[in-house]
Amino acid sequence: AERVSRTSPEAVAGPLLKMHGFAAVEEDAAGDDATPEGGTSASSSSANTLSVLREKCDRLKRQGDVLDGVAQRVETSLQRGMKRMDTSTKRLSRVLDLSAALKMIMRLQFESSKLQGYYLDDLRDLTRAAGSVAVIEDLLAKPELNATPPIDIVESIRPQVKRTATAVRKSASTLLERYHSQSATRTASVVQLGATLQVYF
Repeated sequence: AERVSRTSPEAVAGPLLKMHGFAAVEEDAAGDDATPEGGTSASSSSANTLSVLREKCDRLKRQGDVLDGVAQRVETSLQRGMKRMDTSTKRLSRVLDLSAALKMIMRLQFESSKLQGYYLDDLRDLTRAAGSVAVIEDLLAKPELNATPPIDIVESIRPQVKRTATAVRKSASTLLERYHSQSATRTASVVQLGATLQVYF
């Protein structure tokens, strides 16, 4: 094997070259028959082929290193972009939550302003007040309006709503007792009052 590698290196390197897609240098038979320098020429050609193959391998390695660096830079850039997108998404989510809370507060203020002009001894005003109280109590139960720290405007409305809700229930109870004491229209009045307040309580 050592003799073959010295006298005919292309016979050893040829299969390796073919495996990597390179054509092995064919030895010139006529040159071998004519002069002994033909063997030297074939050996030189084989050495040149191996040198070219080594250079190509080195070039491919350098290209691989360059591509690896490019891939790392692209990955780093994508990670920074994902972090920015995640931060922007969280900010947008907070903005949407704040917008929803502001809408609830505006509705709360509107319904609270309606509670100031009701005459609770009147059945129609009692019905409207009961509707407003029901809406406000539903809004006050929302987790967005029960944040920590508490929202000042919501906390300022809450006592008034509690007082109005208590007054509505007392007025409803008073009307029920009044209608209960009347024998002539007792059935119709109780049914009307019960059907009206049942919508809201």
